[in-house]
Amino acid sequence: MALEKKHEQLNDEILALAKAGDYVSIKKNVDLQRKISEILQEKQKEQEIFDKRNFQDDILYQKAQELGDQELLDKFHSHSLTREKYINACKNLNIDLWVDYYYDCNFLAKYDEVWEFDEDGFASVELNRDMGLINIKEWKELCEPKYDWLHRNSKYKIAIAGYRPLCLLIDKDWKEFYKVKASAIDDFDEYGIAKILYPENKKICYVDTTGKEFRKHPFKKNSKR
Repeated sequence: MALEKKHEQLNDEILALAKAGDYVSIKKNVDLQRKISEILQEKQKEQEIFDKRNFQDDILYQKAQELGDQELLDKFHSHSLTREKYINACKNLNIDLWVDYYYDCNFLAKYDEVWEFDEDGFASVELNRDMGLINIKEWKELCEPKYDWLHRNSKYKIAIAGYRPLCLLIDKDWKEFYKVKASAIDDFDEYGIAKILYPENKKICYVDTTGKEFRKHPFKKNSKR
């Protein structure tokens, strides 16, 4: 849904830029819109194939269609129906075929929770309260769940993760390139700078996307130490 909305927003932005005569920005927006269109078209193709191969013979899917349960159908279509959610739905609808469903041949089945996929196809997953990362485009687990928390910044292609007492930065090849003993690391801002929070707020500093630390925010004069 986020990509569809962005595609529509770009139409308005392009019109506004055309009125202003900003042709350089128009080209950037048109190129971005074209890329989004390609992604949406590919997703549609994948969705059609996925629907035909997996859903039609599934008892729960048939029941959701019969009841007009759009919320449950959407979970099938968005690949967000984990094993736990599937089994709970089967219980609620008195369906006794919990193992006979499409996720049995899908690696998403083993996770307790699957978060929304970003524009690059990455999503955080949870298993037994541990966090990991997967890539839906490659159907690949990049890291088995082992972190207390994990978030990937799609702009900078960097994951921020942690397990007590360490916080880490992880690059696009899933290599940990920065570690620090801290309570948390905030997400990167528009300058590519993230705030490091130390236990009991005794100290605050900053780190960039290369792992370089700063006592103050290098681009904001009023940042706290």
